[in-house]
Amino acid sequence: MKIITLTDLQKDLFKIIMAKKEYHHLKELEYLEKTGTLNTIMKRINNSTDDDFVEL
Repeated sequence: MKIITLTDLQKDLFKIIMAKKEYHHLKELEYLEKTGTLNTIMKRINNSTDDDFVEL
């Protein structure tokens, strides 16, 4: 039986959190692609110039 150390637990939790974030990101991209929004966003980004952006 393997003893779980705090470091191992932290690493495992980090992997789970990152996997969940990646999953949600991919689902968002899938939605944008299905609705055609992703193509619109990509076209606007590709056709934009530095003047189109505002410094925050």
